[in-house]
Formats: sequence, C-alpha cells, structure tokens
Amino acid sequence: MCSARRTAVLLFIVATMLGAAPAGARDPVGAACGTASPELQPLAKVVNTRDTTYHCLGVSVDAHAEIVAIRFETHSAAEAGGARVRSFTPDEIARTQGVVLDGTPGHDAVILQGDIVAGQPSTTLHLKFLHNGITGEFYQCAVTLDHTEGAPWRLGNRRPDAFPVVVVRTWAMPFFGTVGIDTVEGICP
Repeated sequence: MCSARRTAVLLFIVATMLGAAPAGARDPVGAACGTASPELQPLAKVVNTRDTTYHCLGVSVDAHAEIVAIRFETHSAAEAGGARVRSFTPDEIARTQGVVLDGTPGHDAVILQGDIVAGQPSTTLHLKFLHNGITGEFYQCAVTLDHTEGAPWRLGNRRPDAFPVVVVRTWAMPFFGTVGIDTVEGICP
C-alpha cells in the first residue's frame, strides 16, 4: 500500500473515532481507556492501521504508587461483550525475553522489556516491534514512564493536558496482507 493510501486510511480511522461524538461530548478516543482508580492509572489508548481493535495501556499501582503491573486491555469485535485483560508484573517484564503485548502464537509482534525499580520516579523500558515479518527484522525504541509525588504515572513524552493516542502503523504487501509495523507513533520517533 502506498504511503498516501496508508495515511488516508489512518486519517479515516482517527476521524471516525473522533467524529463519533456530538459537539461538546466527551472525547471518545480517551473515554474508553481513561477510567482511573487509585489502583489503575491509564497511560494511553493504542490504535492501529490494520483493523478496529484498540488497546488500553495502563499501570496497576499499590498504596504507595509503586507499579505492580503493566496492564494491557484488548478491545476487539472478537471479544464480544468485553475485553481481554492481561497484566504483566515487573519481574515478567524484566526477563531477557520481556513480555509479548501483541502478536499471534509463534509470531510475537510487540514486546516490552526492562526494569521497573520500586521507589524510582521514572523508568525506561524497551519496546521491540516486528518491522518485517518476512525477514524477522525487529525495531526497538525506549518508552519512558514517570510520575511525581501525588501525580499519576504517565508516558514521558505525553503532553500533560492530553490523553495520548499511540498509533501502530502497519504495512502490507499484496497477497500477503500485513507484513510488519512501520512505526509506533506517540512512543517511537
């Protein structure tokens, strides 16, 4: 698919999502993922250019605001009546292979790895994503999570006044379909 067509598809998806609410209504992009509690702090909504599936990325915290898990909630047509929620502990994320956020068995597409150290106000994790499924080429970038005393955790590159939307731009080949991920906008440069 040519770059102009990919851009048009992405703009259509985002415009459809943003245009779903009447003027003056709450922003539907963040609404599905923006519900916070003392134990759950949302970080971002993740959409892609492949389909209408979206994910809510957040952190589960303890009474001292320490991260006890990264929470990845998947909403898709296949999850009729609900969402699939997976939580990954700091120990699981710290493993050499990290944790698989997205992909199919045997075809890990998005992997998160790194150390979350208790008592630290910031951490940098590594997001590794399958750029080319034919050659097995992965790209990697840093994901910074930080917080200040009394404030929720957030993506380090997030504007303080906006709920971030991360766009996973996929690329495809005729007859093969989706082959890989071009970039993860909002996290990777």
